[in-house]
Amino acid sequence: MTEKIQLGRYAENPHQMGWMEKDFSYKGPTVLNEPLHGSPLGYNNILDANAALEVLLDFKGGPGVVVIKHKNPCGLATGETLKQAFENAWLGDEVSAFGSIVGYSQKVTEDVVKLLMGKFVEVLVAPSYDKAALEWIQSKKAKKNLRVIQTGQLDNPGFIEAHEIRGGRISQEQDDTLYLCDTIDGLFGDPVELKEPNSGIEYRVGTVSDRKFEIGMQGLVEFSIMAGKHTKSNAIISAYEYEEGQYRVLGMGAGQPNRLDSAQKLSLPKARENLMRQYFREKGLNYEMTMDKMIQDGTYREDLIGEVNSYIASVLSSEKVVAFSDAFFPKRDGLDAIARMGVKYVICPGGSKADEEVIQAANEHGIAMVFTGIRHFRH
Repeated sequence: MTEKIQLGRYAENPHQMGWMEKDFSYKGPTVLNEPLHGSPLGYNNILDANAALEVLLDFKGGPGVVVIKHKNPCGLATGETLKQAFENAWLGDEVSAFGSIVGYSQKVTEDVVKLLMGKFVEVLVAPSYDKAALEWIQSKKAKKNLRVIQTGQLDNPGFIEAHEIRGGRISQEQDDTLYLCDTIDGLFGDPVELKEPNSGIEYRVGTVSDRKFEIGMQGLVEFSIMAGKHTKSNAIISAYEYEEGQYRVLGMGAGQPNRLDSAQKLSLPKARENLMRQYFREKGLNYEMTMDKMIQDGTYREDLIGEVNSYIASVLSSEKVVAFSDAFFPKRDGLDAIARMGVKYVICPGGSKADEEVIQAANEHGIAMVFTGIRHFRH
């Protein structure tokens, strides 16, 4: 049974009307529930909130937070606690996080929601909230327009994605496979040919480079694939193990017509910027003020330039950072761009006619590279 409801004053843009059809037979988590606080979600809010929900389902119950802007995870992190996960997700792109949708993988408590003080967020999405968290939100005048959505338990009953097009409708299964091998450890062994069950296509899966991944990188690799599959194509993600066993997106290159731009103009420059911000925080310096002074006065804090560049290079080249591509590299130029930024660990599906050229580039640059056998296009 479905019900068609008009969506607020307008849809994606003010000159467009919008409607929502709610399926009352669906029993899984949803963002179409009535808000616990604030007005009903609009068209764009629903799309972004649902994008947050799709990411939350991949956290498998552990503490995790995603910051969504235009259906892309501009911030995404795990943590020992939900509070730690939020703090690190927000660091992914503090500018883009303004006016975002924030998703939490576990019940939101008062100490977690208080981190929103001074931040403008449109919608919160979580399986549940405790009473104190809701009372804090309701008591804050600045949060009167914040919409709070309770999705219910984060189980995944299976879902068919559908798109209406002129003259018909197309649909597909969820993208719920990270790699073609049975376990992630298969990515770190010698490459083998595996047949993808649905298409029947054979893919090379495993470590294809001379250099190997370090022991203990499984969690970082799995996180990077998960983050990348939720990012619009062409996507290049740089992911970071910010402390042992905890991860965040360091830089996101999303929605570009080619993955070279996603890498060299978006993901990796953002990774460098975020590491620079991190270095300045550790030194007790304000990033914006320090950068402004450096631009105005070329001699200001000259000592910092060499220090920060050395710090960034040491982190990017370490086993704490990986780059993930949602599809194969059609030429070696994308890998060359990653190498110029100093990253030494790369994950991609493989399957290009230029695979041998790309593998040769990896070996020339001393890069460890694995092929997963699973593409993650997202349109």
